[in-house]
Amino acid sequence: MMLPVYFNAVPLLLPKTGIRQYAYQLLKQLQRMQEIEAHYFYLVGWSDQLLEGSAAERPSKLWHFKNMLRNYVPMSLEIQHRLRGNMFRRGLDQARGGIYHELNFLPFETKLPTVVTVHDLSVLRYPQTHPAARVKFMEKRLADAVQGAAFVLTDSEYVRQEVITEYSVPESRVVTVLLAASEGYRPQSYEMLNGVLARYNLACRGYFLSVGTLEPRKNLATAIRAFAALPDRMRKENNLVIVGMRGWENTELDRILAPLLQRGEIRILGFVPDDELPALYSGATAFIYPSLYEGFGLPPLEAMACGTPVISSNRASLPEVVGEAGITVDALDVDGLRDAMRRLIENPEERELFSRQGLLRSKLFSWQRTAEETAAVYRAAVQI
Repeated sequence: MMLPVYFNAVPLLLPKTGIRQYAYQLLKQLQRMQEIEAHYFYLVGWSDQLLEGSAAERPSKLWHFKNMLRNYVPMSLEIQHRLRGNMFRRGLDQARGGIYHELNFLPFETKLPTVVTVHDLSVLRYPQTHPAARVKFMEKRLADAVQGAAFVLTDSEYVRQEVITEYSVPESRVVTVLLAASEGYRPQSYEMLNGVLARYNLACRGYFLSVGTLEPRKNLATAIRAFAALPDRMRKENNLVIVGMRGWENTELDRILAPLLQRGEIRILGFVPDDELPALYSGATAFIYPSLYEGFGLPPLEAMACGTPVISSNRASLPEVVGEAGITVDALDVDGLRDAMRRLIENPEERELFSRQGLLRSKLFSWQRTAEETAAVYRAAVQI
């Protein structure tokens, strides 16, 4: 017998983020499971079709979703009315059984048992790295969301322990389900690698790479200071390339970037299409990720899956992802990060060792396993 599962699929309409990646990869894998009967909510109503690519943009154009995101009110009464109204009209209620999975922290109200994914508690741990309105809103709603759920899913054991401690939730109701790099992240052929690098005027093994939204929590300022402390020759032969959309509160970042941008030693590429990222990872000398806090950390895993050595901070969930397959340093240790970058420039044998170890470690993670473990939680939820 198939189990109906109702998903808030609004994360598929978000800009390119880790949460959107999680939602899409999980839903795509669950779609292949014959035991799951999936229903998706896209702001204006419910659908039985998983939207992909540009099709996912259409519902947001029918409604003022972008303004809603800007004001950070994803739990507005208007959306709640649309979700509940459509559920009622379609007969999607408790009488049919099934569960509701909220993929992005804060669930809507339904009569169904609810599974909530809490990706991190950065709004509590590092409130200064989020807009004040977001922090206030999450502080107000997240406790009720966690405590009212049949089960809470977290992306790492680190966040699981945080949720249990912060909200006094029974350990049996909080389940770690690790994420994965998607199938496209793998070492690239010579043709693919050089074709992409040529478009960005980059040379293979001629740059360090960092991927992530330009915002305080990603701690790019430390990476830039560490890079600036390298000898002149090393900076010229190994530029720092940053991929990611601009977030918020970048005044200090812009200040320390300015002289390095002027000298051409740092390149900011902004948004890069998904199909080009594997080549950018594969061509880098190393991947740099000094984040202050991550609930999982997809970019380091994507880099390892491409055979690229990783230098990561040792905070929060990142040791669970990187393990011993990369170099980890404290997020605020500028000298330690500089030394790790220099170490990989000067020791090609060690660079190759971390490349092999990272590639092997990345194979321990898969979206299929993520989906299977998530489905097991659904089965447990309907028994409560």
